[in-house]
Amino acid sequence: MSYVLIGCCAALAAIFAASAAGKVRRRAAYAEFVAATRRLVPAPVPRPIARAAAHAVVALEIALPVALFAVPLAGLAVAGGLLAVFTVAVLLAVRRGVREPCRCFGPAAAPLGYRHALRAGMLAGLALLGGVAAVAGRLSGPLPELRSGTVPGGVAAALAAATVVAALAVRFDDVADLFAAPGYRSGGSPSLERT
Repeated sequence: MSYVLIGCCAALAAIFAASAAGKVRRRAAYAEFVAATRRLVPAPVPRPIARAAAHAVVALEIALPVALFAVPLAGLAVAGGLLAVFTVAVLLAVRRGVREPCRCFGPAAAPLGYRHALRAGMLAGLALLGGVAAVAGRLSGPLPELRSGTVPGGVAAALAAATVVAALAVRFDDVADLFAAPGYRSGGSPSLERT
């Protein structure tokens, strides 16, 4: 079970690091994220409250990669909770007709859609899987302490799987577009181009 825990923590740490970096790398990207945060809530929220919520999300995204390795069970609980809240917020926003791009990983062109809720829900499931692995294996210490019960090949395989999962999550819109029906672009709206 320690390999599952290592893989889940590593994948989520990479995903949250990429998400935070995408939001703070440029002032304009952060401003777009704050505006997107305001659109996700059901009622109009004053700019200061949206900015405070955006600050809190980015602070959590910066802290989580460290927490996931230092205190895995607590880190997974916070990550799972944040992802569950985001899943519900996206679902509600899409039902209200919000179609502006998701700013999860910085600037984006794909309109907000159910697939973004699916991604967040799957990542919440990944946090849950990691938590179950930690509890089942009675693994509560920092991840570096798990070395005694692991072999390097198993750790390498867990980290390789985590890298693939993180890359797929970060590039989710591109991957989803690969499998979209012909004639449709990001978000499911018909394309004007015929191929």
